[in-house]
Amino acid sequence: MEVCTLASGSSGNSLLICCGSTYVLLDAGISARRITSALKALGADPTRLSAVLVTHEHTDHVSGLATLTKQLGVPVYATAPTLDRLERKVPALARLGRALEAGTGFQLGELWVESFSTPHDAAGSVGYAVTGGGARMALATDLGHLTPQVWDAARGADLLVCETNHDEDWVRSGPYPYALKQRILGDRGHLSNEAGAELAALAVGQSFILPGPAAVLGTLIQLAGVPSFWQTALLSLVRVLAGLLAGTLLGALTAALTCASRWADVLLSPAVRVIRAVPVVSFILFVLLWTRRGLVPVVVSALMVLPVVWGNVGRGIRETDPKLLEQAGALRFSRLKTVRLVYLPSVRPYFLSAVVTSLGLAWKSGVAAEVLCRPAWAVGTQIVQARDYLETPSLFAWTLVILLLSLTLEKLLSALLNRINRRWSP
Repeated sequence: MEVCTLASGSSGNSLLICCGSTYVLLDAGISARRITSALKALGADPTRLSAVLVTHEHTDHVSGLATLTKQLGVPVYATAPTLDRLERKVPALARLGRALEAGTGFQLGELWVESFSTPHDAAGSVGYAVTGGGARMALATDLGHLTPQVWDAARGADLLVCETNHDEDWVRSGPYPYALKQRILGDRGHLSNEAGAELAALAVGQSFILPGPAAVLGTLIQLAGVPSFWQTALLSLVRVLAGLLAGTLLGALTAALTCASRWADVLLSPAVRVIRAVPVVSFILFVLLWTRRGLVPVVVSALMVLPVVWGNVGRGIRETDPKLLEQAGALRFSRLKTVRLVYLPSVRPYFLSAVVTSLGLAWKSGVAAEVLCRPAWAVGTQIVQARDYLETPSLFAWTLVILLLSLTLEKLLSALLNRINRRWSP
């Protein structure tokens, strides 16, 4: 079975199904001339058209039907209410119309056709599930909401053709007439993008609804058995740690400079505040223009960590006990000795707190950068792919990987820093 869309959208809808010697048209919402031209371009003889299946009587689905039936004498299948509405527009239906009942099936050449009711503001609106050549397709356009009949038709289909044309929040807040908003959002209007994604997930055998813990754990165990899983997790970990290290060093150095020099403070402090204020997404997009994809998470993580370390270390330097500094001066300590014996003990708790806080920030910004720039061997890239393919359990499994890595690394880092702190403490 072969399926080809001739036209789709508010200006007209038409779809061709071919199976052996059987040619069936689903809707004729464009001119007969366009339909015949499209069929010829596909190598299909319009005179061999077996039938036209009509979903409902709206103009964008039947505008070419009158001329097409007049020229080709092709039978038209639709529900009785739809045929009644079309009788005046399409006189040939008196002899070519074939009334069908929603929820029933019939043989049409080499195709088995099943109709099912669809909730739309039209008389007797239906969708079609067509089987032939070992494949099954379902067409469900112009739906106000998802029904059990639509679910059954889409479940396990090799091809699903459905229409989703709006975001509910955008429609509600958009500059549209109130009556149009009510029609689109109503139970007999049109399907939202979210509902369409849910229907598509069912068609491909994936769970759009939140998967259970068992499904997520099972997916995680399955992923862990693949060598590429560990390589992906390790490389993401390396990127985050590299960004954390770079941001920590740059933040500490910048804090030391801004506290030691008035001119450095004038030049560097505003830049650091700008970095702190700019959204992480903006930095990701900017950095993506200037460097390779694999380095973007490192650079972005470093930029997000820098202001945190700068603020904490600078505060530690400024709150150093003046009496200790006075004593160090009186004892003629060298600058290095003053830093080691006076400043470092004062800065240490602020620095350690900044590093622990920055770890979570580095993970969030690093993975966000991976999601947007999609480097090879990256957890963020795997999350995007799981979303694109509606693999919800995999999406949650990779998210769990991030959580586990972050918690493990935080525990290890905290233990290491506490040990260092105890060793440094008098």
